Amino acid sequence: MDDTTAAGYPSRLQKQFDQIGRIMPKFTIRPFVPFRNRARDQWGVPCDCRLIEHKWDDSAGMVRDQRWGSGNGWAFDISGLRRCAPCNNHCLADLFLRYTAVDDGRIVPDWDASHQYFSAMRLDDLESRNMLAKPRGRREKGVVALVEERSGLVLPLPSGCVVSWLYFGDGSGVEIAVYDGIAMRDRMNRYPEYFDTEVVLNEDDVERDIAGCLDVIEKLEQGFFTQDDLLNNMPRYPFAQSHGGNTNLKERN
Repeated sequence: MDDTTAAGYPSRLQKQFDQIGRIMPKFTIRPFVPFRNRARDQWGVPCDCRLIEHKWDDSAGMVRDQRWGSGNGWAFDISGLRRCAPCNNHCLADLFLRYTAVDDGRIVPDWDASHQYFSAMRLDDLESRNMLAKPRGRREKGVVALVEERSGLVLPLPSGCVVSWLYFGDGSGVEIAVYDGIAMRDRMNRYPEYFDTEVVLNEDDVERDIAGCLDVIEKLEQGFFTQDDLLNNMPRYPFAQSHGGNTNLKERN
């Protein structure tokens, strides 16, 4: 995700979601109106964007206001998350639902099945409060709304995020998860072999890398360095070696 005000950007993003496959939910990209004239809470979230959540172990009909403090703000703007934890795998928002076809042919969420969502909003609330931009209207630069039409739930997609999706049960179950895309790209650059589907990993190299990561975690827990120091203390991926400042992949047997 980048500048959502770029010409044609929502349409291009919509095409990407349309290419997921034959799934039961229906996803629509809709821009927000500019936030600058809207009242905001202490975390920078527009007061008319009420964030809600439903946890795995909640009863089917339970919905609660999400009270994550600064985490609510990160769902709309990841810059605060990146300042405090540039190396992170924090899930900003998530939607995991199952769907079913009813007698009249409509596809609806199966609210009785196990499901969860967080950092979500209700489409009806956003529309009643005029939080979604009109066609060709002015729109918020840093975030767009991902609307799941059948459930009426909406996830914010902030600039710099990456959206991870999976579906199962022939498309009757779907998960959409939103992460810090800049941090993910950093991990892919640091550990390229782990993200290359063509590579068969060497178990010894992987075990050494796990040991190095555990050492970093232990030092962090013991207070030898802070979150801000993580970037310079993370172990290099096990397949790399440095030659005069240049890092190259090792040859493997």
